[in-house]
Amino acid sequence: MVTLSFDVGSSNCSIGYYDSSLPTMVSSGYNSHDIQSNIFLLNDKRIVGESIEKEVFANNIGNCISLFKHLLSRDINDSEVTKMKKFIPCEIIEEADNKIGFIIKYKNETIILSCEQILATMYNHLFKCSPLQLPRNVILTCPAFFTSSQRQAMLDASMIAEFKCEKILNESTAILSYYSLTNRDNDEVYSTILFINIGCTSGEVNLFSIKKEVCILLGSKHSLSLGGLFFDNIICKYFAKQIKSKFSKDIYEDKKSYLQLLHDCEIIKKRISGTTSDIACVFRNIANISEFKLSINRRTFEKLAREQFSILYVMIRTVLREAAFDSLKLEKIVLTGGSCKIPKIKEMLSNIFANATVDLIHQKHAVALGAVYFASSNLKVEIKNSIQIEGCIYGKMGKLNIG
Repeated sequence: MVTLSFDVGSSNCSIGYYDSSLPTMVSSGYNSHDIQSNIFLLNDKRIVGESIEKEVFANNIGNCISLFKHLLSRDINDSEVTKMKKFIPCEIIEEADNKIGFIIKYKNETIILSCEQILATMYNHLFKCSPLQLPRNVILTCPAFFTSSQRQAMLDASMIAEFKCEKILNESTAILSYYSLTNRDNDEVYSTILFINIGCTSGEVNLFSIKKEVCILLGSKHSLSLGGLFFDNIICKYFAKQIKSKFSKDIYEDKKSYLQLLHDCEIIKKRISGTTSDIACVFRNIANISEFKLSINRRTFEKLAREQFSILYVMIRTVLREAAFDSLKLEKIVLTGGSCKIPKIKEMLSNIFANATVDLIHQKHAVALGAVYFASSNLKVEIKNSIQIEGCIYGKMGKLNIG
């Protein structure tokens, strides 16, 4: 039985472990279960999975690698690569066969790393985080929309890291598995559940029918333009316009200044969800400005982010239409991902689904724990639909087992 799962997302990673009774989270050893999906290569050391001081980041921005999983198996001319370049601190270059290379300086040498090599480094780091002596057999997770070539790249990375990947599991399956685990003693029974997962760089909507412990996927939709990073960037654009107006500074001319501001906007986004009042924001050492103050409120943010909310609305309506399902009959909605805490999203859902109750579960826990629970012999729910769900192992993706 597989006892270890790795969930590597665009912004964070999690480790799930199955002991003798229940799946548990494995601590990173330095900051609870919070492991970041980034790698810093400095001249004197390598920092993997840790947050880094703002000043150190600013002075070594070209040696920071992030968002690598989103770019797996993509060509350099892929539209997603073009879109994501501005968010990635280090330089990206074209390698053989139009593949992506991350170019950085390490120990006074210039080196080029592929997405697979970086992901392999991340896998090895996750394994080292565990104090347990476990075999190198793992279950990996990925978005349901990952292509066969992206899944193969994950397998290649696991082989580079010398792991045996027993399964590549869709995140939607893992979340459903986690939900079945946390509600197995609940007397309430729901025949239909809508799962909405908004991660860092993508969003998914999945509608499941559950009858006698058999889950059937009725409809699924995803978007690569909906995610926490894009909400952050909306706020960043708002402040960039004010900075240009007040200080005659174009934040986009300097990547370091832009990414510093983008990082601050992630924190501001969380503050916006907690209050309807104006939020005073103090920025320091950005664009050669020692300190300046700007403000924003929830009403302004919701107006700026209308396109993002519209993307989610269309995704939900499309799933309902393709499944020929009446929104008034939906009983349960399960939200995962930090951006699902945005009040406007909950307001939208209450307008669409008048009779459904809403649960918010922790994405990091849900995917990692759900994956290792799925691999155990204790899962009581049978999951059907080979195209989207069993595609984690077989289905249209083809067989993806190693060994």
